[in-house]
Order: sequence, then C-alpha cells, then structure tokens
Amino acid sequence: MPGESAARGPWAVREADRTARRAEIESYQKSPNGDDAAYISAYLKWLSDARQTPELIAAVRAASPRQNFRAIVAEGLFQAAMAQDVDDVGPVTDLILGTRIYGTGHTTGKVTVELSPSEGLATILATMTGTTTTDTVGYNGPVVLYSDGLTSFVVRKQILIDSEKLWTQPARTSATTHATVRSLCARRGSRLIERMAWKRVRKQKCQADWIASRHAEQKLNSRFDQEVGSLIDPANEDIQNKLRRPLLERGLYPASLAYATRADRFSVSLLQAGRFDFGAVTAPPEPVSGADIHVAVHESMINNFTASALAGMILREERVRDAAIRLLGEVPEGLKPEADSEPWGIKFQTLRPAWVSFDDGRFTISIRGGTFYEGEKKHPGMDVTATYRIVGEGAAAKAVRQGDLAIFPPGFDPQGDKQLSAAQTVIRRLLQRRLGNVLKDEIVPEELVLPDKWRRAGKLRLVQWTAEDGWLSLAWQRTGEE
Repeated sequence: MPGESAARGPWAVREADRTARRAEIESYQKSPNGDDAAYISAYLKWLSDARQTPELIAAVRAASPRQNFRAIVAEGLFQAAMAQDVDDVGPVTDLILGTRIYGTGHTTGKVTVELSPSEGLATILATMTGTTTTDTVGYNGPVVLYSDGLTSFVVRKQILIDSEKLWTQPARTSATTHATVRSLCARRGSRLIERMAWKRVRKQKCQADWIASRHAEQKLNSRFDQEVGSLIDPANEDIQNKLRRPLLERGLYPASLAYATRADRFSVSLLQAGRFDFGAVTAPPEPVSGADIHVAVHESMINNFTASALAGMILREERVRDAAIRLLGEVPEGLKPEADSEPWGIKFQTLRPAWVSFDDGRFTISIRGGTFYEGEKKHPGMDVTATYRIVGEGAAAKAVRQGDLAIFPPGFDPQGDKQLSAAQTVIRRLLQRRLGNVLKDEIVPEELVLPDKWRRAGKLRLVQWTAEDGWLSLAWQRTGEE
C-alpha cells in the first residue's frame, strides 16, 4: 500500500508521498501519457477509499479536465441531407361557411434548414416555403361553386438536442389563401338563386379566404410535424435505447455532454471520465477547411471508457458479433468466426484492460488479457499491442502497422533471456492468427455513407487523418456522388 505511516496508522500517507504525487500530477499535465494517468487515477481512488489527503483529491478534481471528444458537422451537410424539393398532388376537402369543398391540390415548394446560434443546446430550424394551387367544387344547398385557389405558406419547426434527448417544437405556419369562384350554378336552374349566390360570394370573400388560410395552416402544421417526426422520432429512440439507457445502466455515461450550434456548424463535445480520471490536456485540433464532418477523439476518452467498461470483464466472441450486428447491421470480415474453430473469449486485466495512444503521426492499440479462452479451454494472459503509422494525405491516407503484433505476457521483456513457456507459445500463435484479422497490416479508410435518410447527402471521402498530442483527428468531405 503506497505511503503507509506507522505513526499515523496503516492508512496514513506520509507528506513525502503527497509531495511526490503532486509532482507526478504536475508532470502529467505538462507531458501527459496513459501510463501516468492510469497510475495517478488508481492512486487517487486509493486515497479516497482510505480517506486520506482530501485536499489533494479536491485539487485534482478542481482542475476541470478538458472534454476529450468533439464532433463537428457543417451546416452544408444538414442542407444536403434534409433540404428537399416538394412537389405533390393530393385531394382537397374542406368546409367553409357551410360550403362543402372537394377537389385537388398541387403543392410545390422547398424544405431548407438552418442552424440557430445556441450554447449548451443545439437548435436546428427547418422551414418549408411554397404554394398550393387548388381546383375545387363546392356544394352549398342548391348551389354548386367552381373555384380556383392559391395558398402561399411558410412553415417553421425547431429541432432541439440536449444531453438527454432529441425533440421538436410544434410546427408554426403562416399562410395566405386567395380563392376565385370561376362559376356557379343552381342545381334547380333558378337564376334568382344564382344571383343571390353571387352576391353572397362577393360579400363573404374576405371571410372565406381568412378561414381557408387558417385551415391551411392547421393542415400544413400537421403535415410538417409528421414528416419531420418520421426523421427525428427514430433517431431519438436510438439515442435512448441504444446509447443513453445502456450507458446509464452501466455507469458509463459521459461526465458531461454538451451540444452547440453556430450559423455554420453543429457540434457535440463530451468528457468521458470518472471521479479520478483525467481528460484532455490540450484543445482538440480544428478541422481542415471545407470539411463536412470532423471527429476528434482524445486518448483519455477511450482509455477512461475501457477502464470502466472492460476491467475484469469476460468478453465472448458471440457477444462481440451481436454488438456488431446491432450497431453496424452486419459482422465485419475480421470478426467472422473461423471454420472449425472454437469460439474465443478474453478476461481483461483490471488495470488498463485496453488502451490507446495518439502522437507523432502514430496510434497504438493495446489489449491486456488476464486469461484467454478457446471454447472452455483457458490460456495464460497476454498483452497484445499494435502500432500504426499514418501515411499519405487526404483520400490517399492509410494506417500501416509497424511490424508484427507484439504479443507477450505482462511484464515480459522480449529482449531478455527468459523464454516463453509452451502454453504461452500456443496462445501467442492463436492470437496472432485471430487478432491479425482485426488489427490488419494496413487500415485503408473507405468512403463514408451516412445511414437512413441522411444517405441523400451522398458519399463522403476522408480529407484529414492525424494523430498528435493525444488526439486522433479525422475529417470527411462530400464527394457530390450519390
């Protein structure tokens, strides 16, 4: 146990230890790395459990670590995905001042979106502007009226996103209708009835147009609410059922999550960190000019998440495949089972079960297994590490693995005199074959295609891929191709 002091009991911490820990924290903040972060976090948790040095713990927690994930979506992508022309024909039915109206309406217009500046809450305004022309027949007692109508309208609807949900405000429409009665006739052929009807039409013209405008607003509100809801409701359901609820149940929900919009972009940032974890030390890199999507992930986000999610967990092959199907709709090639092979499994180490590092144009992925399974057969634990270097730029960028997978027992020095045991050699060869399908020699990004109705934005090609100062940064730009 670090820092025990006989003078103050077995849980006491010497002043020298506190000073050393402060120095380590200051050193980490100047030159962060995953090893120090994991050690300091574990030490702070031990101190908290032992109820020691609350001032040191408070000082670290008061440092307010930076958020360690940020995604930016350009306004143009929202336009490409959500903006559309409207051109449809449908039936018209109405009741205005006792006249039952039947006919056909032709609506043309355009749906556009714009981002409203907002902090802590993303605000998207969807607008439909257009006209509806109508050709109708009205029946009122013995009189039949043949009319043309023109309705000009603007429908607006706000879409809102915060840390808990995605929702909308009711649509609001401003409509103006002008109807023209082309002709009318009395079904019993009375000219007197027709003259009286024309007189009544002229007298009630303004009132009838006003009522028709309000009815049009109600119908357009309902229509736009349904159309936007068909896009928003499934997305919110996915957020709640596939992301938020499962993460909350496991205590993995981000410590903070913030949305924001500017006139030119939508952004979401989060801090994935427990009470004693560190976030990013530096701000995320800015996207390249013209990028439609930019994602920046700090190594602390992944390391903090895996430390909470995987520590001591037994993960089976079947569970990985099920998760891939839920998230991707299919099992990636590298995760498909091998013919005539036993299903694999891994029990992760409790400290740093899986971790990454991003720096100097390289990224490293490491898995620390306490036990590996082949069916029900157990194999000794191994650390599996792959380091990639990003080569090329833009769409030509790819990640090239530097050498073979490094697969060795914890603490094993491959340059030392100690040799691997027979059991270790067996599992090492098995992991080289199995994980080599996932951690391939090269990672070549494919064009990105967004799901569902966002697909209309077209394909996106990679234009930025960097690994510097703990940040992995990727950006995509629309190609103009469907």
